[in-house]
Amino acid sequence: MYLLSILALILVLIFIRSEAQAPFYASALVLVLSFFSAQVKLTWQSLKTMIFDIGKVLGEIVSLIAGIGLIVGAFSATGVSFSFSRELVQMAGDNLLLLLIAGAVTSFILGMGMTVSASYIFLAIVLAPALAQVGVNVIAAHLFVLYWATASYITPPVALASFAASSIANSNPLRTSIVSTKLGIVTFFIPFFIVYQPALIWQGTFTESIVSILAAVVGVVLISASLSGYLVGVGRVNGFMRVALLSGGLLMLMPSILVNLTTIALMIILLIIYKVIKKQRFNQSGTVDVSNS
Repeated sequence: MYLLSILALILVLIFIRSEAQAPFYASALVLVLSFFSAQVKLTWQSLKTMIFDIGKVLGEIVSLIAGIGLIVGAFSATGVSFSFSRELVQMAGDNLLLLLIAGAVTSFILGMGMTVSASYIFLAIVLAPALAQVGVNVIAAHLFVLYWATASYITPPVALASFAASSIANSNPLRTSIVSTKLGIVTFFIPFFIVYQPALIWQGTFTESIVSILAAVVGVVLISASLSGYLVGVGRVNGFMRVALLSGGLLMLMPSILVNLTTIALMIILLIIYKVIKKQRFNQSGTVDVSNS
């Protein structure tokens, strides 16, 4: 039943296009639906508890926003933010990867404690031109800064979304933000996929887009397996395989069908060899255990 509030949130965002009012509409609908729920009944005591919890969460979030706002305000007042574009290009030179890393860090810092729309407008003026200046697709450049501007919502020390979730789960805010970062760490690689392969956002032919999407899926799977140390069908992997999987996932960034196919073939061969060796070691250890018994 409470899924209706999420549906209402989506509808308000799509049709009314008011990100500031959408949460209030969804929250009001949750309160109304609670009167019709047999499991959760809204009483005066629960209402007072809810108001107290909301005030506590808002206090934590506002304190974070105030601190980060001082940093962003200092950048704006001194004019440093508007010189970022020129300085980043001069620092990175012709190295696109270095410029993207610097741009990701800049977007992350300037996006802390700001709304998505505000941080995007700010970064679209400051950073996106620097990426477009070195040949990055314009749409990909804007999506890159937008994506990284929202990364702080699940990443310490700000992690506004994680702090809000921790209040609902009654968990430690810092630990919740660390867990959210671990779960979403692979998403930090996706903006780089978009920049190196604009066909992912249909900035190319239909065939190029399909190939890029498949390459990105394989790359994300390999990177996820490397970061988690586990791959379906193979099981736990050692340190060497984790490095190999990460390298293979990063190679899938390359907008070359030949490189992608070669990487996939090498990964398949390497995983087969690793699985065979792992099985042999398991059988040998089993044999030793039987003989010792």
